[in-house]
Amino acid sequence: MTPEEKIEYLMRDLNSDQRKAVKKALMAEDYALILGMPGTGKTTTIACLVQVLVASGKSVVLTSYTHTAVDNILLKLKEVSFCFICIFLLRREWLAQLVRSLPSDHKV
Repeated sequence: MTPEEKIEYLMRDLNSDQRKAVKKALMAEDYALILGMPGTGKTTTIACLVQVLVASGKSVVLTSYTHTAVDNILLKLKEVSFCFICIFLLRREWLAQLVRSLPSDHKV
């Protein structure tokens, strides 16, 4: 399976707006915001984006203002048997240090 075919396979269940969001995030230079009303599929979109990034050889640090948002994405990833390591950081400085320690080719 080619990398493009793998990405298409991972995005097979997304609607057109969700696909656009994933593609836009993949093309972003620094960051992309995924915005929407409750129930519009932001969690599903982000979970898919995580899978696509990892399939592309990237490392992903997933963070949010609330634990619930991260928990919901991790539950989505668990549904598809996606393996992940979960580290709970209690201080923002630790997250910044973790991100700085990643190789530059792993940052998106």
